[in-house]
Amino acid sequence: MLRMGKGGRTIVLAAMLLLASAALDPFRAAAHVVTSANAYADISLSPAQEEIVLLTGMGIIAYSHDETTFRPLDKLKRSELAYWAAEFHRQAEAGATAEQAARSALSAGLIGSLDGNADYGDVNRAFFGGELTLEPSGKLRPDDELTREQFAAFVSERLQEPLSEGTLPEQAGYESGPAGIVERVVVEEERDGYDVQIGDQSYRLYEHPRVMGASSDPAQWEGQVLVRSWTKPDAADSRKLALHVLDFSAAEAGAEAAAEAAAGADAGGAAGVDADAGADANAGADAVAGHAGHAAAGEAASAQAQPEGRLSAVAVGAVGAAALLFLLAAAAARRRRRRDAKPAE
Repeated sequence: MLRMGKGGRTIVLAAMLLLASAALDPFRAAAHVVTSANAYADISLSPAQEEIVLLTGMGIIAYSHDETTFRPLDKLKRSELAYWAAEFHRQAEAGATAEQAARSALSAGLIGSLDGNADYGDVNRAFFGGELTLEPSGKLRPDDELTREQFAAFVSERLQEPLSEGTLPEQAGYESGPAGIVERVVVEEERDGYDVQIGDQSYRLYEHPRVMGASSDPAQWEGQVLVRSWTKPDAADSRKLALHVLDFSAAEAGAEAAAEAAAGADAGGAAGVDADAGADANAGADAVAGHAGHAAAGEAASAQAQPEGRLSAVAVGAVGAAALLFLLAAAAARRRRRRDAKPAE
């Protein structure tokens, strides 16, 4: 068996720890990007998983790193709705607990009660100022209770609803950002961040962006279609815009492409240039849909590859930790042997 001196063992241990660190390093750059894969541990099967991430980015669902689960199928409580509304409308004082924030929402008239489960009427009041039309005999009745994932789906569908105070993104301080193909993603080492080029314009990536329909690794966004986004002035340089919320949803891109194709075909017929205009519109829509399909395929492959990569990184880290424990145990055993071998006085 190979024997090493104290210095040799130290070098081996350092090498093992460096190896584990290097294996985990690729995941550090992507750790700040919040997606449906890492936002909560229990939303992967929810049909509203992307909407949940979107609303955390908008500040409509209060997000905390301490909460690892979202409980999408649980009924939404009025106290929870009140907490979210107070945070969104800036009614809660700094450092207030969820209970204190909920009481602030009650005092501000954002909700009528903190007891029981919330219904669509409560959501309309808390986030839309009661301006939505919800018919008692309609599909979504005001007194119908809803789950937490249903809340995410309902509000996301109405993000651009024109309200007296502005749309919800506008109330949150967001401006509509760019859409199009991501041409390039550049790592800015000086500020430990990313620049994302969409078309011929470059944007900074916010430190903790919310991303729907794409990988948590920005380097994998190149060539994908960004359907919509929201920006705010960059904290370090207000002259530059930072991407805070990015939606790569292929389904939405496909729907928009189909709508554009239909509109183009109708316009072509009305102008008497039916075949040419309709064909051009369809070709353009097919191109966008093709990019969206490519994005979806890339994301699917990424989603399949990421767990394996993460497991590999964790496995290497575990090997490093096991090596450390082995060396410590070996050192302890040698000390015991020396102590036992020492003649009794």
